[in-house]
Amino acid sequence: MIKKIIVSPILATDRLIWIPSRSGIPSFSDFYDMVHVTKPKISASFQAIYHIWKVRNDQRFNNKTPSLVHFFASCKAKIQLNCALCSGYVKCSDGPILNLLGVHLQLQKSPKIFSFYWVPPLAPWIKVNTDGSSKGNPGLGSCSGVYRDSSGRFISAPLGICDSFFTEMKAVLLAINFAFPYGWR
Repeated sequence: MIKKIIVSPILATDRLIWIPSRSGIPSFSDFYDMVHVTKPKISASFQAIYHIWKVRNDQRFNNKTPSLVHFFASCKAKIQLNCALCSGYVKCSDGPILNLLGVHLQLQKSPKIFSFYWVPPLAPWIKVNTDGSSKGNPGLGSCSGVYRDSSGRFISAPLGICDSFFTEMKAVLLAINFAFPYGWR
């Protein structure tokens, strides 16, 4: 009985993953809640593990020995049923495995692709796009900017060890320093 298991204080971080029933035996609904997840691949894995566990317990405690053909057929049926209830999508790389199990695939729609193009600014204007970041906070940082007039320009500056706030501010200062000689106020 699960309720009577004594958990060692050494394993204090362990916890039960379901609320024990009166009999101490988890119900089907407890397992359903545990294995009914939104991703078919994970759901199929949980379902297979649950089915193996259930057949093993039937064999050990009830002396029921299923045939291998029956075991695989019922495991496949349970996986198909559970995956039909899933609302998630699958990766294309998981498709062959799930197809072998007879799971209907719900592939994700491809994203819409939009075309964008750059329009040069009018004569006295400069388009500025800057960004800065650091690897760690503080950590090795860098910033760069794209400054474009009708011909376009690019600069980059390594900053050494700094935090992300400094890199962002340095990128803004570089943009101002670059644009100031061109009359930007």
